[in-house]
Amino acid sequence: MATQSTETNDICDGATLVERHELYYFDFAVFQVQHKLFRVPTNAFLASNPSFFEIFATPKLASNADVPECQSELQPSIIKPQDVSADHFQGLLLVLYPFTRTAETFEEWIGALDLATRWSLPDIRVKAIRALSSPIVGGEKSAAEFAVIARRYHIKEWLLRAFVELVLSEDLSLNSISQEALDPEGLDWETLARLFSIRLQLIQWIRTRLACFVCGKKEWFCSDDCRSTDSSHSSESTRVRAKTRILEVFAEEFEGMKDEEVSLLHEKPVITKQAKLEGNYLIALR
Repeated sequence: MATQSTETNDICDGATLVERHELYYFDFAVFQVQHKLFRVPTNAFLASNPSFFEIFATPKLASNADVPECQSELQPSIIKPQDVSADHFQGLLLVLYPFTRTAETFEEWIGALDLATRWSLPDIRVKAIRALSSPIVGGEKSAAEFAVIARRYHIKEWLLRAFVELVLSEDLSLNSISQEALDPEGLDWETLARLFSIRLQLIQWIRTRLACFVCGKKEWFCSDDCRSTDSSHSSESTRVRAKTRILEVFAEEFEGMKDEEVSLLHEKPVITKQAKLEGNYLIALR
């Protein structure tokens, strides 16, 4: 650092005026997250949210316009985000700066989603939602667990799909829902009561209709090998009815949630080898 400082002063004291390159001159920020220090370029943060550093109410970085050119190499102030884990921050950096690899695991992508939501980084948020929708990253999570995540991070499409899967589950019971999902911020008792009520209404509706004239089934919907053309007995008919009722019962909650990712979650997945490595493709929540 001493050598760097001497060189900078020599340039400043000389007769030649030097200027920063308009593209290839990077500012750096230092973050202390728990007991770890991270020193990273600021450009990716600012590209996603131009007001990013205002969140922390920190002094301007040392290379801002009001600092003389010759002092631009001063160390920036250390930014200390509150209530952030080092693992979550690393997950975000893996997406912002994928030097050797991007985020891969569920925990890394959840970290990216968590901080992107908290710090208003919309493009990173969408990338995380795409990745977590893939079977490689989020495939082992149950509908109840996805409902908790959807509520925590205000993802309308995930919550609706998770509620539909829960209502149509043939073995839905309190015992079938994990203790982690039974949470005031996830599936609280009021939510469970509403879902069981919707399920009961569906059962009553199903019992009022005639059994399928081909396979004879009257429960939820016909078996997969049934050749009936009666759409009222199809799984899609039952699913649509469940979805409609859920939107009615939880109307206030859904209306207040962000839905900028909905169109992305309806895209057909284009799965390539590179896409698999990046987790950058979509499937329906199962």
